Amino acid sequence: MRINKIYIEGPDCAGKSTLLQNLNKRTNFRYYVSDRSPFSTFIYDLMYGRTNATRMQNIVWNDIKSLDCLYVVLLPSWDVIRDRFNKRGDDIHSEESLKNVYNHYQQHSYFTFGVDMPTFMVINEDDPDVVLDSILQRLLCLNEACGSRLVRDTVFNSGFDELVDVSVKESVEKENINYYLVGNPKEVEYYQKIENAVLEKISKEFMGLNDYNSPQTHDSRRFIYSDDSCISLIHILYRCGILDVDVTFRSSNVSNTLKSDYNFLKHLSIMVRQELNLEENTKINLNVNIRSAHLKA
Repeated sequence: MRINKIYIEGPDCAGKSTLLQNLNKRTNFRYYVSDRSPFSTFIYDLMYGRTNATRMQNIVWNDIKSLDCLYVVLLPSWDVIRDRFNKRGDDIHSEESLKNVYNHYQQHSYFTFGVDMPTFMVINEDDPDVVLDSILQRLLCLNEACGSRLVRDTVFNSGFDELVDVSVKESVEKENINYYLVGNPKEVEYYQKIENAVLEKISKEFMGLNDYNSPQTHDSRRFIYSDDSCISLIHILYRCGILDVDVTFRSSNVSNTLKSDYNFLKHLSIMVRQELNLEENTKINLNVNIRSAHLKA
């Protein structure tokens, strides 16, 4: 499961409390679901001229780039919000102040963060069942999608040529590896070099061919590869029956090479599991962080 947090956002009377209850009930409390988030703080900082707005905006962007958190902004029509307000009343807002809040949410949902981001969705529907179903469908897509596609879509739809520190996690299954991309003629020599280096490192550590002349076991912290090329760091940890393969990219062209690189890393994770003599059903978590995820060469 890739997504673990869901932030429900929107102005007062948008239906957040109802959605939170329905979502927890339908998912059996599978996710951490929160009514409001740093996005609300960002909105109110702007409205009241606080100096904290830029910091809160960056926090929201970091959440979006982590690809493990879904922002849901409820924005039914102003007529729906106004009718609910008139029926319910409010100790803080007048109709005028609520309209101001509504306008801020609308403006910054569409133009600051964008409705096409994979992990930032704006819902204009006011039917609770339709709202719930659309979120469940998005969660299904996010949890099952290939990580490289989510990274690409996030950068493409951000409005920037580059995003810094985009992260994605995926449980590796052999049947989901595209070996045609692993054999990319432009990259295959590069991939083979990395694979050889990683597997040789593991073998040498098991034999004690290291600075300490100390043979390592499966729970060693020394299974590591580093280089100054795009795939710059790979660290392997076997803990609690799970193989964690953590990869840092110095940079990645998400429109051209990331898809091939990502499939290679899934293949490499399988090869590492074999080199460690772990059972075939040992779970593998691939954790990728891209320092510079960019569109231009």
